[in-house]
Amino acid sequence: MTKKNHRMWFGHINLKNSTMQKWIIYQTLKRMVSSRKFLYTVVGIIVQLLSDKWGIDPATSQSILYSLIALVLGQGIADAAKKQ
Repeated sequence: MTKKNHRMWFGHINLKNSTMQKWIIYQTLKRMVSSRKFLYTVVGIIVQLLSDKWGIDPATSQSILYSLIALVLGQGIADAAKKQ
């Protein structure tokens, strides 16, 4: 589909500050928050950022990070197998 044809089919939809745009953002955020991979990643980032404040030694922090990476990769493999 060319750019001109794209405008012909979708030119009447204005997503700027519309209810549709808000709905799309809401659905995207809802899907992200319900994703295990997203939650594991957020936990990993929080642990890395706050490990000094929480008194977690670097070796333990690194072990937690590696465990979360393994969980994200495992969940990715499970998701890929589910789609097939």
